[in-house]
Amino acid sequence: GRTDAARAIAAPLLRAVRAAVAAAERDGAPASTPASPLEVIPVPSPAASLRRRGYAPVEVLLARAGIRPMRAPGVPGLRGHPLRFTRRPADQ
Repeated sequence: GRTDAARAIAAPLLRAVRAAVAAAERDGAPASTPASPLEVIPVPSPAASLRRRGYAPVEVLLARAGIRPMRAPGVPGLRGHPLRFTRRPADQ
């Protein structure tokens, strides 16, 4: 849940995401275009953690890097986060 390093991590995170996308495209994945953009879907925070913190740390890191995660309102028929837990996650 730490976000104190978000500013320092932002630029390297963005470079890593761009490099991963470029590598995937070289390996035959469809290119990201305005008509068919790449969607970043962060792993959701457990509901209890989200309530306790009041924010999702991964989304803070993505925002600092200028990466906008996919949100359900832009996806027809999808409500809430596009991913969900099917069991209680273990503490890390």
